[in-house]
Amino acid sequence: MGTHAVSSATQEVLRSLDALSSHGLARRDDLGVLLEAAARSGRYDVLDRLSFEAKFVSQSTRMLEHLDTVPQGIERLQKELSASLDRVGNFVRTLVQTLDEDERIRLEKEYLTLQPAVIKNLITLCHDLRWYKNLQIDHSRGAPSRPHTRRPS
Repeated sequence: MGTHAVSSATQEVLRSLDALSSHGLARRDDLGVLLEAAARSGRYDVLDRLSFEAKFVSQSTRMLEHLDTVPQGIERLQKELSASLDRVGNFVRTLVQTLDEDERIRLEKEYLTLQPAVIKNLITLCHDLRWYKNLQIDHSRGAPSRPHTRRPS
C-alpha cells in the first residue's frame, strides 16, 4: 500500500483532519497510511491507544518548548514523556507490520530507528495524531471519525 493508496473513507477522515487542523498536518500522507493500516487490519484498538499517547506526547513537548525556567518535578514529566514516546513507537510498529514490505521499511526508517532526526519525526507525527484524537473526541456522539475499510478476505 503506497502513501496514496488509501480508501475513500480514509481520505474523508484526512479531509476532516485538514479542516480541524487548518491544513496544518505535517505528516499527512504517513498519517493516512497508518489510518488505512488500522482500518484494513481491524486494529482500531492500536490506533486509539496510539492517538491517546500521541496527544500526551504532543502536549508535553509543546509545553516543554515554551518553558522559560525548569520547573520543579520536570524529571517526572520527562520520564513519563519518554515512556509515552516508547509506547507510540510500539503502536506504530504494530500498525506498520500490516503493510507491504516497501511501505513497512520506509515507515520503520522514518519513525522507528533510534536517531535524533527520527525521534523528531515521531514527535511531529504525534502532533498530527493529536488532531485525530481531537476528531474522535469532537465526534464522540456518533459521527464517523474512523475510516471503515473492509478487511481483505
